[in-house]
Amino acid sequence: MLRIPCPKCGTYVFISDAGSFIPCPQCGAIFSGKHGPDKRKEPRTPKKINFSLSLGDRTYKASASDLSASGVGIKVFGRPPLARGEILTLPIKRPIMQAKVVWVKRLPDQSLAGLQKV
Repeated sequence: MLRIPCPKCGTYVFISDAGSFIPCPQCGAIFSGKHGPDKRKEPRTPKKINFSLSLGDRTYKASASDLSASGVGIKVFGRPPLARGEILTLPIKRPIMQAKVVWVKRLPDQSLAGLQKV
């Protein structure tokens, strides 16, 4: 268990994972011990939407993990060649959404990415 101070009011919060975003029980600020305050201006909506993502001449299994008014978090299985700044076409909404890769975290069998709608 980790003891993390809220960046807004200083109240200590106990968490098991420093990377998870949590609300402060005192002031309601959302923050993470690893990433600091949540910088999004609108709330995230947890969603699991499975889709196929075409990159170059390959197609990867993927899923959206959360949506907001300005972006989406995705998980792509395998070793996809995702790069910051790349524009992707995501078939998860109607009309099909275009989004720019803002960050990528590569894991052994998948990649996580944060995308901003364009």
